[in-house]
Amino acid sequence: ITGAAGGLGSAMALEFASKGANLILADVNETGMKEVAARAGEKGSSVLCFVADITREDELDSLVQGVMKKAGRVDVLVNNAGVGMVSELMHTTWEEWNKILSVNLIAPIQLTRRMVPHMLSAGGGCVVNIASMAGLVGIAGMAPYTVTKFGLVGFSESLRIELARYRIQVNVVCPGIVETPILYNSPIKGFDDGIRKAPGIMVASPQKVARNIVEGVRRNKRLIIPARGPRFVYFLKKHFPRTVEFLLKKAYLSFKRVPIS
Repeated sequence: ITGAAGGLGSAMALEFASKGANLILADVNETGMKEVAARAGEKGSSVLCFVADITREDELDSLVQGVMKKAGRVDVLVNNAGVGMVSELMHTTWEEWNKILSVNLIAPIQLTRRMVPHMLSAGGGCVVNIASMAGLVGIAGMAPYTVTKFGLVGFSESLRIELARYRIQVNVVCPGIVETPILYNSPIKGFDDGIRKAPGIMVASPQKVARNIVEGVRRNKRLIIPARGPRFVYFLKKHFPRTVEFLLKKAYLSFKRVPIS
């Protein structure tokens, strides 16, 4: 599990541990990761921790080599690490685009590309990509984030067909808003901080989302949307796209703008 030191990553780690899984955690936050490892250990799970910046190819190589040396195999890869950003396109910089693309899209592709051959050698496995509702419905004011999550959904759909004959299942998760640090720490430019608030039906705890993810993986669901609110929005998007566009536009225009320093 990447991005395992907190938020949804730690919740998934503890949920998998409660189901008897042994864990391999990766994060840049060593302190937080070790706290999660200790809690998972209390549930009877053996845990390996690796400090790694997944946007660096050399560290990805070291991560995979270390995992295979110490664990010997990986049955489930969870590409969870991610960053967010709220800004209109005209106020974004390429440096910001590059960062979010590197963490949210390129790193999962690179790590999956490295791990799949090992899964093939082991006779199968599972790749779980944590995308977002923003990977199914375009969100104004979040173009960089939305691009990465749409990309991750497409990547997952392609791999699900491509890897099925090798007994590797691929699941993509598209939660709505999860009460994690990314919700409160993501940079915002040009909008009042109130944009972080959302209707309660669209918000879920990381523990609830983690339970839905683990169950969805067990059932090998193609698309896991772990809350009723986002599932309803996805239904509307498929059947009444103009209605969803109207509602999203109305919400977007209601957000309070502030000067950019």
